[in-house]
Amino acid sequence: DRYSRPVLVISRDGAQAQGSARSIDAFHMLEALESCATLFTRFGGHKHAAGFALPSDRIAELRAHLDARARSCLSAEDLQPTLIYDAELPLDQISSALYSDLCRMEPFGMGNPEPVFIARRLRMLVPPRIVKDKHVKLRVRQATPPSATTARSFPRVFDALGWRLAERITQDAISDRDTLDLAFTLVENCHPDFGGLELSVCDYVRSAAAAV
Repeated sequence: DRYSRPVLVISRDGAQAQGSARSIDAFHMLEALESCATLFTRFGGHKHAAGFALPSDRIAELRAHLDARARSCLSAEDLQPTLIYDAELPLDQISSALYSDLCRMEPFGMGNPEPVFIARRLRMLVPPRIVKDKHVKLRVRQATPPSATTARSFPRVFDALGWRLAERITQDAISDRDTLDLAFTLVENCHPDFGGLELSVCDYVRSAAAAV
């Protein structure tokens, strides 16, 4: 997930080895293993995941074969990470009623993924704050044009937590001067003093320039 690459993890136990494989949409893992079936003592799986066993002294052959196969069929575009979202959800449309409806869809898992939403052109109220070295906390609102803001209409503000995004946020030099598009799921913070609905950030990009 981090590097958007097919990957195999192998453990050795003397002369024998066994492993597990995960893949991206553009690389059919089971077909790749079938193309070098004679290397294995057993294997099985599907397009996105597989398991296998083989003699330890054949790992180098497996590595070379799969590396050559990947290089022959994958383009640079195939290796770009993708994220599928369910709907665009401006922050002013988030409500307790919506969250309750989403909870009725649980439990979430492989066959019932948690809904992912997109909110565009979000302005940060404070600089990103690093949490426990790995995570980042944002405080965001919809970037509303000044002419659209009145005494009766104030942009809603939400906390947003990006798990394991601290390194990337730092490398991208994201600051409170940036406007972001966020992909997120909705979560509820049950803290008695500062609880409420929050955004759990799946991904982000800097917003495209607004049309003139």
